[in-house]
Amino acid sequence: MAFQVQIQNLGKLADATVRVGGLTVLAGVNNTGKSFFSKALYSILSAMGANLVWAGLNHRMNLLLTAWAKVERLPDSESRLPHLDGMSQAVAHMASVAFFSRERGVVGGNEPLPGLKEAVAEVEAAFALLRPELENWISERDSSSPFSSPDRSIPAHIELGIHAMRGASGTSRNTFSIEGLHQKLPEEFKGNFQVPRLSNLERCGDQGGDVRIGNAVSFLLFSNGGG
Repeated sequence: MAFQVQIQNLGKLADATVRVGGLTVLAGVNNTGKSFFSKALYSILSAMGANLVWAGLNHRMNLLLTAWAKVERLPDSESRLPHLDGMSQAVAHMASVAFFSRERGVVGGNEPLPGLKEAVAEVEAAFALLRPELENWISERDSSSPFSSPDRSIPAHIELGIHAMRGASGTSRNTFSIEGLHQKLPEEFKGNFQVPRLSNLERCGDQGGDVRIGNAVSFLLFSNGGG
């Protein structure tokens, strides 16, 4: 399948557009960016070959998982294990649905992931049972300490995570695929070019770097020296 790749302001490439087909040959004099483009293309193809639906869903899950990990570290967490188990099972179900869908590439379909809405409902139910106990524990901790408890923000963080997942329950595979590509592409570029920050690949300062894949994706790889 032929597709067009455009790369702007990365390495030696000010603005390069290449149509990639079954056999594509890059030719030119030394030090003009052939190797850079080849490595960039490899990064793009590697990202597109990943399970993008899972990567996109995992991005939505991170808020929830981070907040829930804090709850697991609280003292006397054993009393909360039934609720933690319910949450863990729901999250595991989401992961398995995304993984076994085995979607590839940017196009994944317009239908939502099956079972995701039900899994999010399980998460909400588990948190509803846990929340009074959690808030009581935080209140007792606050009253016994002259300092503000950092644990006070945990319920709000979990709410944010659940809100993100609730919004994801009606999200199509296409949307998850695009989100997943936005997660995987920077990882591939940093790994294959062996740079800690994408801005290390910047050609001209503070202009950002842009990658376009056909008409499907326009991706600002980094901006204002960030990444």
